[in-house]
Order: sequence, then structure tokens, then C-alpha cells
Amino acid sequence: MASVIVINTDGQNLGLMDYRDASNLARNQELDLVEVGKNGHLQVFKIMNKGKWLFEKKKAEKKSAHHHAPEQKEMRFGIKIEKHDEDIKVKHIREFLQKGHSVQIVVFMKGREKQFVNTAMEKIQNISDSISDIAKLTPIKKLSEDSSSKITVVAMPSVHKPMNQPIQNQPNGVNQ
Repeated sequence: MASVIVINTDGQNLGLMDYRDASNLARNQELDLVEVGKNGHLQVFKIMNKGKWLFEKKKAEKKSAHHHAPEQKEMRFGIKIEKHDEDIKVKHIREFLQKGHSVQIVVFMKGREKQFVNTAMEKIQNISDSISDIAKLTPIKKLSEDSSSKITVVAMPSVHKPMNQPIQNQPNGVNQ
């Protein structure tokens, strides 16, 4: 049988030994002999509890999966949206920005609404003005140049977050 490099449970290199001897050594310790890599033309084996190692590896992968990068959200506005509905959506945009997500704001126009591009530009400008204190905004662009059916702007969170700061007491005891 071929010679292999063996590493014990403490991480010490036991050196070159026959595969059968390494397997017997692992079996005597009631552990597994697991191939962990190759060193040139020699295989490297480690004596360990394979079940425990796989469990910890899976657990670490699960934990790292929960810490993913902030994603981009999208908020769509129609040209005829009511003021209250617009305020609710702006509130959601602010929440997304405070959580660190970037938000793509889209004002879409259907049918004859495409004639009123100025109204859509005003709408997106009003929305941009209402979130400009907590966001950096990209320039306004039309997604569909030929029909002008969508106008979009991307809001990215700015580095400071003024929304979650408590109201400071005035020296005379009156709140702002």
C-alpha cells in the first residue's frame, strides 16, 4: 500500500507511514482517517471525528449564509398615485435605506400617461427630495428611451443615519 502523510487530532504531523498503519492508528482511537489534501504526489490524511467535522462545517456554512450583503429593493409608483399611498411607500423606502439596502425607485406610465413625462419627473423629484437627507441619489434616467414608460432613480444609503437619533433636551427643559 502507498505511504501517506498523517496528522493527529492535535494538528501534529506524524510523518510518513503506511496507509494500513494510519488506518489502524485511527481505529484504535475510535476516530476516522480523513483525506484533507495532497502534498505533491503524497496524500495527506488527518485523524478526526468525521461526523463532528461535517456537522461543524455545515453549521458554519449555515451561519455564513445568514450574513449576506444588503440587497437592492425596488419601489414602484404609478403616475396617478394618491398622496397617502405615496407617503406610505416613501416611509418604506426610508426603512429600507436605514437597514442598509439600496432602493430603485421607478415611476411607470401606462398608455396615454406616457404623454405626461413632466408629471412623472415631478413625482420622482418629490420622492427624491423627501429621502435626500438619508440617501445618495443617482441621476434620473429613463429605462425605455423609445416609449418613456419608466423613469428610475437609485437611492443608496448615506453613511450617516440621522433618523434614529433621540431628540435632545433643551437646557430649559423643553423638548424640540
